[in-house]
Amino acid sequence: MRYALIAVLLVGRCAAAPALTTIQDTLYKADGTRFDGVAQIAWKSFQAADGSEVPQQTINVQVTAGNLRVALVPTKNAARPTSYTVKFNSDGRTQFVEYWSVPPSPTTLRLRDVRVSQQAGAIEGGTPTTILDVTGLRAELDARSIKAPAMSVPAQPSSTSPARSMGRWEMPATVFASTARPDHADPEEDWSLSTGRHRRERLTVLTRTSL
Repeated sequence: MRYALIAVLLVGRCAAAPALTTIQDTLYKADGTRFDGVAQIAWKSFQAADGSEVPQQTINVQVTAGNLRVALVPTKNAARPTSYTVKFNSDGRTQFVEYWSVPPSPTTLRLRDVRVSQQAGAIEGGTPTTILDVTGLRAELDARSIKAPAMSVPAQPSSTSPARSMGRWEMPATVFASTARPDHADPEEDWSLSTGRHRRERLTVLTRTSL
């Protein structure tokens, strides 16, 4: 008899449902008429304060003539605080979305008692990350920086040059082209002047101008 009583107590404790908080309120539209539709309440898996496991799920609660009433497991005092995502659907579409953080309460709560500005666990805006905050990034960027070679402008021929005395002058214009190795496919390395994998061609273009 004694062992049977202990077994009944253990089964009763394991089968006990977690405590619920009742939320009840009346919803209105902006024009003063009462809201009619469905409140779709969704949540991710969490562990209630009493150790009960609440798996991820979604339930639909009918809202008729603005009357909303639902009982939910508190999330504010959960092992890892979370919140409910509530979508109010009407006329075939989602009209608005709310987040509820439900505290334990022996009395009925209103929506203003559970509404929160954002979902629990969401990342709020913080200090922006700079290059110096990432270890080694500054040195890596410096190592990849490409220093452009200095380009010299060829001097124009003087008035006493042979070309000038013949009624014309020629100005050599130097153009440098960097050619990557055919077997090299990295575009960043193709333009690196420090790898030694390129050859530079000098093309001389003669511009002839009649005086």
